[in-house]
Amino acid sequence: MKNGGKKMKRYRLGIIFIASIIAITSIGYGLSFWTDSISIFGTISTGDVSLELTDFSGTWVYENISNGDCIVSDTELFNDSLILVAYSKATRGNDDYDALIIFENIFPSIIFKSDVSIKYTGSIPGTISNISFDFNSSNEWIKDLIESGEIYSTIQDSSNGNISLGHILHKDDEININFYIHIPYKKELMNVSGVLYVNFKVVQWNEYKPPSGNVPPQNETPLNISGFIIDQLSSEKRFIIPENTEINPQGYLIIARDSNKTNFENFWGVSFSSNITFVDSDNTFPSINGDETFILKNKTNVTIDGPTGLSLTTYHTVERINATFDSTLESSWNISTDNYATPSWGAKGDKTAGLVINEYSDVSGSGNWRYEFIEIYYDS
Repeated sequence: MKNGGKKMKRYRLGIIFIASIIAITSIGYGLSFWTDSISIFGTISTGDVSLELTDFSGTWVYENISNGDCIVSDTELFNDSLILVAYSKATRGNDDYDALIIFENIFPSIIFKSDVSIKYTGSIPGTISNISFDFNSSNEWIKDLIESGEIYSTIQDSSNGNISLGHILHKDDEININFYIHIPYKKELMNVSGVLYVNFKVVQWNEYKPPSGNVPPQNETPLNISGFIIDQLSSEKRFIIPENTEINPQGYLIIARDSNKTNFENFWGVSFSSNITFVDSDNTFPSINGDETFILKNKTNVTIDGPTGLSLTTYHTVERINATFDSTLESSWNISTDNYATPSWGAKGDKTAGLVINEYSDVSGSGNWRYEFIEIYYDS
């Protein structure tokens, strides 16, 4: 279809408005008839649901060759002292309705982000129905990053407010789809490449049904972490997270050494909300004697966080300053006496870090070892 010389993409979805009125009057007497008629012509038009790509952005990482500094920018920089090391960016694809996102030479410790801006051009309201990821069967490492929350997306309105599935779009509304990738510290992820496919779907507003089996924007559904692994170093222990374990966005998983939920809450003076998942390890994990660090892995044994950069000392707690900080650095953690521990609260982040180790604590006092814990936080 041509519209002012510009190719338009239109999905015509089952709304047809039909207006047609016919009135005929007839008056007669005997064998003589007087007649009159009015002819009314009706028109039929259908609406459309359509989107238009309007803008793109990305992340560029440079080395300053004069002092070795790492410079991260959301725009391209042009300076003779800067060497481009890695980048992510979105561009127009094959036509006005496809986008290409490139993540090139990316590496751990930096969250690479690419944005696609979209304008809703449909004549009838549309509803954000789904956003889903797919990948080539040979790229299992991409699947692992999706399942661990290292690859994810968010959607924002024109005021940068977060919106989710079910949000209704009207003509000329503008939104941004943000794509994030964080590469964990894992040697297996060096020098790999693959292809990721993303499908963003809008349907007519009165036909929206919540999806099942897909990851919605903002990772709003709980993340299934069944089979994920936590390794304790220096007094080596391994804990495999039980089946049917989920963690909510901005939620916590608390693994207690040997305590039920009620006793744990009473000891630490906390009351768990619905955003807390609690697991009692039955005196198997953690087992703290001093000098412990931890590593978080997915169910395929790929590291997604850690090893933590600050060793625990007896009767102390170690807490992450911010979920987005590099877990392997000592400077990313605070250590204090165990009475300052904050199980199930206090995590800080910006909803971009994914699944992280947030706190691990020893406990002072005779017999109180059973209340040792490690805390996992889902910053999404």
